[in-house]
Amino acid sequence: MEVKVGKFYTDGSGKKVGPMAAKGVYFKGVVHPDGLSRVYGIDGYHSGPHTNLVSEWVDGGPLASKDEAQKILSEISKDMEGRIGKPTNPKEALGSSKIPVHLWPTTATVMGSMGLLDGMLQYGRSNYRDAGIRFSIYFDAAMRHMFRLASGEDFDPDSGLPHESHILACIAIIVDARAAGKLNDDREVMGGLIKLIAELTPHVNRLKERHKGEDPKHYTIADNT
Repeated sequence: MEVKVGKFYTDGSGKKVGPMAAKGVYFKGVVHPDGLSRVYGIDGYHSGPHTNLVSEWVDGGPLASKDEAQKILSEISKDMEGRIGKPTNPKEALGSSKIPVHLWPTTATVMGSMGLLDGMLQYGRSNYRDAGIRFSIYFDAAMRHMFRLASGEDFDPDSGLPHESHILACIAIIVDARAAGKLNDDREVMGGLIKLIAELTPHVNRLKERHKGEDPKHYTIADNT
């Protein structure tokens, strides 16, 4: 069965669904008499045996009996499983090809927002979008915070905020300025760094192999007195 715009269908519970409207690569229909709005795949798949579409609706009742509906639903589930790995909500299948914003930790958003707040109160909200920025200024600022953080200092002495908040804010501003066409790209002329890294990397395993029998003490911030 292929779902088409404007038609009515019967779902697995015998309810009337429609008229169908296009929603991207999917279809949206109203379930009667519930009044619910659901999204379906082109083959009528929704999310479960009682909600999938099984046949076109005709006045007087559904075309499929309960047993026939169950058989059709089973075939739909197998087809969907073969194409996307396992049955899933059509909205989930569609969303899987989009940017997975849920992967970005909300803790980082909170931390970076505090750094941006500190800047907003000093220079104005989103001032970097109006005036533009130089890459080197924000790179240098981020690295200064990185160096101090790596050296054991947790909080910036000026703002009192964690260094991570300023690092995230600097990187976010660089990304935003580039996307908005407001980045003055004043990075250095490319030198030999990339080549040097490639040349020296093989020595890492060589040195580890050479010293594999040694067991020196490795000092960390926990050894501060």
